[in-house]
Amino acid sequence: MDYSKMTQDDFDRVLSQIVKEDAAVLLTVPGVYKAVSEHYNNEVLERWENEERELYQVGNKIKTPEKPVYTRYGSTDDVDERYSDPRKIKSN
Repeated sequence: MDYSKMTQDDFDRVLSQIVKEDAAVLLTVPGVYKAVSEHYNNEVLERWENEERELYQVGNKIKTPEKPVYTRYGSTDDVDERYSDPRKIKSN
């Protein structure tokens, strides 16, 4: 094969395809991880902060009720503790 016909655009196009296919592997190439991590440092920190913020918000929305809502008799006044919280089901 005569590679002299290959243009820089041809090379870049094929290289881009390889990178898309093996993106995770790129970080194992010597020197690449350091260069990429330094280049994207601020974006990584921002994205991680957003993930943590979303997890915190979701975590705060999922709370156990302070007063049992699952009752055997239909009102929270007549709570049978075996049925008050599905995570604490006790056997008879």
